[in-house]
Amino acid sequence: MKMSKRIFKSAITLFVMSAMTFSVALWPSVQGATAASQKAALKLPKISISITIGRAKKACGGFGICKITLGKISAAQRTVNGELRATDDGKLQLTLLQKAPEEGGTLFVDQDIPLSQEIARKLGVKNATIQQGEYAFSASKSVLSARMKR
Repeated sequence: MKMSKRIFKSAITLFVMSAMTFSVALWPSVQGATAASQKAALKLPKISISITIGRAKKACGGFGICKITLGKISAAQRTVNGELRATDDGKLQLTLLQKAPEEGGTLFVDQDIPLSQEIARKLGVKNATIQQGEYAFSASKSVLSARMKR
């Protein structure tokens, strides 16, 4: 069956207008979902921590996490201040607030790091452990896998 150019153009126009109407009808619900997820992200606690930069395998040398303590520490060797926040998907987002003594594209955690009860409580969980692994690191941020019990 052969369609004339005029009918074909009309069909395409009708299809495009239907698609636009459908997207406009969905837009408020998409915006509501986005706003809700942004509000939820803002409610997640962010805590100040100090990170001893280094790898357990290398006696706390190299680029990794050797130790995490609650609160900020001023001028300690290989220790930088940072923030830790639990994400909705059960991971921890680590942000360094200072330049690390060493940096790289991969942040190493040579062994599981159990966080103190106080850090876990401030994160809103009963306990939390950062899992051993290699994590992408860029722009002073990394997302770490963690076991957390609510």
